[in-house]
Formats: sequence, C-alpha cells, structure tokens
Amino acid sequence: MFSILDRYIIRSFLYSFLVCAVALIGLMMVLHAFLRLKDFMEAAHAQAGPGFGVLSVMVKYYAARLPVYFHTMSPAILLTAAMFCMAQFNKNNELVPMRASGISLFRTLVPLFVFAVLLTGVLFLVQETVIPALVPRIKYTEAMLEGGAENVYEDLDLYDPEGNNWDLPRFRRGEDVMAGKILLTRYYPETDGSRHAVMTRIQAESAVWKRTATDGVPRWHLQNGEETRRDADGSRISAADGNYNTRFGEGDDAYVVLRPDDVPDTPFRVVSSFRPRDIVDDDTSVLYQSSSRLRRLYAVDPTRREVGVALHSRYAFPISNIVLLLLGLPFVLNTESKSTFGGIVVCIMICAMFYGVHAVCTQLGKSTLSPVAAAWLPIALFGPVGIFLFDGVRT
Repeated sequence: MFSILDRYIIRSFLYSFLVCAVALIGLMMVLHAFLRLKDFMEAAHAQAGPGFGVLSVMVKYYAARLPVYFHTMSPAILLTAAMFCMAQFNKNNELVPMRASGISLFRTLVPLFVFAVLLTGVLFLVQETVIPALVPRIKYTEAMLEGGAENVYEDLDLYDPEGNNWDLPRFRRGEDVMAGKILLTRYYPETDGSRHAVMTRIQAESAVWKRTATDGVPRWHLQNGEETRRDADGSRISAADGNYNTRFGEGDDAYVVLRPDDVPDTPFRVVSSFRPRDIVDDDTSVLYQSSSRLRRLYAVDPTRREVGVALHSRYAFPISNIVLLLLGLPFVLNTESKSTFGGIVVCIMICAMFYGVHAVCTQLGKSTLSPVAAAWLPIALFGPVGIFLFDGVRT
C-alpha cells in the first residue's frame, strides 16, 4: 500500500502530468493546424454542410489522432511532468525534510517509476488495439483534407495472409470495386524455400467483389486483364506449357480469385482471403498497424525493412518512458539548485536528443541499418547514460 507521502507525490505528479499532456499535445496540434490551415479551410468549404466550419473539420481530424499523439509524446510528457513535479518540491524545500527524516530520494521516486511502468503497459495496449481501430477514421479525415471523398482510397499497396501483393490504384468503399490498372502478384517458392519457382502476375483494369453465380459465394472478379507466369530464372512460361488462361474479359469471362476453402484447378492459381473490409481496415503506413499485422507482413516479405523497423519499435519505444526518466531526473534532484526554468530547458534538450536519434535510426533502418538495431539503438545509447547519471544522485 502507498503511504501518505506516496499519495501526496502521486497527486502532485498526476496534476503535472495532466497539465503537461494538455500543453504538449495542444502545442503539437496548434503547430500542425497552422501549417495546414489552408487545407482545413478548403475541406470546410468542400463539405459545405450545416455546422461544417473550419473548427468542425479540425475537431474531426484531431479527435481521430489524439491516441496517436499521446502515444508519440508520452515519453516527453512523462519526463516533463516528473521534472516539473520534483523541481517544485525542490523549490518549495520539500525534498530537504524528506531526506532529513531518513527517506532517500530513490524511495521518493518510487511512485513515479511505478507510474512509468504502468504507462508503458498502457502505451502497448494503445498501439495494439486503439490506434489500429482508428485507421479508417484517420484515413477518412486525411482524405477530407486532401479533397478526396470519404469512401475512396487510392494508391494502396497491400498484402493478404496468403502472400499475395495487391497493388490497387483506386478502391471505392460501398461499391466494392477496384479500378485503375490493378496488379496482383504471387510467388510460389520451391520446396527447399531457397528461391521462387513460379511467379504469377495478374494485371486487370478492374475488380468487382460479387457473388459467384455457381455457388453464391462472394469472390473477386478481375476483368479485362492478363495473367502471366515466370519461372525461377524470370523466363515467361507459355500458356501451352502452363495450362492457364492468359487473357480474360468481363462477366463470365472474368478471372475469379479463389477463396481459401476452394479447390484450385492448378497449384499456381491465385487464392486469397482478401475482402473489401480488409482494404478499409488496412493502412498503407506501418505506423498505425498492430504487431500481429506487422509480423504477418514481415513474414510475407522480409525485404520490407520499414515493416521490420516498425515491428521492433513496437517493443522498444514504450521503454523510452523509463529511459527518459533516468536521464532527466538527476538534473533536478540536486537540492542546491531551485531553478524550475533550468530543469525545463534540460528536459527539452534531452527530449530533442532522444527523439532526434530515434528519427535518424528509423530512417537508417529503412536503408542500411538492420531493423533490430534501428529500433533498439536509441535505448542502448541513452539507457546506460541514464543509469550512470541516476546512480550518481546524492540520496
């Protein structure tokens, strides 16, 4: 159970945390709104409905992104709140009697680190459940600012659980229609898994999700296109040798993508569990996807380095809450200094360095650095420094 002193520290810290969360997230939204004010004004004009002013568009846009901002800014919010809280204790000479009564500074900080651990768990839940569920809303509001319609998605590059790559120029929700030079690719590996034996590629002008006349089961019907297959050396397999239809048309002549329960007439026939709602729920940016979906994408195509970086960051980034606490608190626990402003300046510098290194490593992970190193390097660099500084605090 927490003591009276613990409850006092928790109350003071929670107040600081709330103030810092509102201030930092609010500042982020204000700066973003200032940079995109023209887009907000044009979106409000395009909506042209009752009560649809600029403010209404902004509310819709930022309400969908609040969990994302909280997840991104939580380490900075936590450090700022903790430093501000301890700086106030120091300024009001509250740390001196605590130490004089035999309570070490480390014991005083226990509630803060307990909160940091709990916040780490909350961040993990937010990134795994809340943010992926908001992807359709995030897409809608972004399309609203870019002048698109609520139910139109463009330039999608998606993977299904079966390993097919869907390159979709345009998809309209509600009509369940893909359009605009669709490209569907599937690789079939050899038994030893060393190389691709056959690549099946389908190009089509459109695809319609509708029930097949024979059994009434909904499937994708690709129209006005061509199917090609190539062997492991890249040579095209002829239709005679491959026994497959190279061209298809509309209606009954359309290419039907089979469902997983169907029995394909050839081992190289495209089978997919992809549905229209998967397009709406999916996100072209790996930033908003859950760990389970990232693992599936990475298993399908290990060459997508950005997916690997995002996957490992799902586990590394929440730990930055504790790392930043270890880095920042030693600068305000010196009882000889009572400058709150100085602590805030140090806090800004620490956050800027950490987020800067994190951004650089993320970019390097997409090109030269391994995804594991890109995700964990900021923790590996700043963690030992924080432990060293924290260990040097006079208790």
